[in-house]
Amino acid sequence: MFKKNRWFQPFLFFVLVVTITLTLITKTTAQSDTISHPLEPLTVEEITTTVSLLKKEKSLTEAARFPNISLHEPDKQKVLNFQTGDFIPRQAFVIVLEPLQNKTFEAIIDLSNKAIVSWNEIPNVQPPILDEEYEEL
Repeated sequence: MFKKNRWFQPFLFFVLVVTITLTLITKTTAQSDTISHPLEPLTVEEITTTVSLLKKEKSLTEAARFPNISLHEPDKQKVLNFQTGDFIPRQAFVIVLEPLQNKTFEAIIDLSNKAIVSWNEIPNVQPPILDEEYEEL
């Protein structure tokens, strides 16, 4: 029979916690930023790249808000012909609100080349409401 030691249960608990933590970390990092289909949503890295590029290239103010940053879907034929392992050109569609200037813009960003494909002011529109605007009500 086992002799009961004071350190055995804490040691067993420690090993269990470390094992679970390492498993979760491995699963989380293995899933992040891998694109396996052309219609997968933008990754955190792609969204960060999009915002950084727009702030730099368009000299946006600190007050600029981004009510929508989403995948600009590729041509339907490219999606239908997609095979696992194919290069996936990715673009982001962005709505930018400059509240200090009372202007709204729409942009398309080429994430592969880190370039702005289009940038258009959309006059006389209100972009989707933001959470912070709800709080002001």
